[in-house]
Amino acid sequence: MGLIIGLGFLGLLCLYLEFFVPGGILVGLGALMLVGSAIGFSWMYPDEAFFYVFALVIMSGVVCYLAIWHLKKSGRRNSFFLAKTEEGLSSDKLMSTLVGKKGLVVTELKPSGHVRLEERVYQATSQGEYLPQGTLVEVLQVRGAHVIVKKGE
Repeated sequence: MGLIIGLGFLGLLCLYLEFFVPGGILVGLGALMLVGSAIGFSWMYPDEAFFYVFALVIMSGVVCYLAIWHLKKSGRRNSFFLAKTEEGLSSDKLMSTLVGKKGLVVTELKPSGHVRLEERVYQATSQGEYLPQGTLVEVLQVRGAHVIVKKGE
């Protein structure tokens, strides 16, 4: 009986540790141990099996609650989930300022390649013609994460 209950506590420990060592292996191993403990207990003591399984379910919930509480109190909180919503730069907003800028072709545009605009390299597509490396270009529009360019004057 001690081995079966010990297996249950070991399963609960694995469940607790999964919150701090993510990957799914510990929770799977813990679940197998809990199920094995429940099966072993119900095989040896069929009359008390319901109460044991009920206690394992309740203790699993308590273990999860304690792990989340401990995770929130520790400094590792933000390593698993964000504390608030994050706002950042949108590539469309940033790159829309590039329309009308002039730059140089870094890799041949046939019709796609890379151009250097304002000390940064961007993915680019020419307006249809082949443009060799070193050609001066002007940005016509921005589509997603790349710019559409034409040969500059």
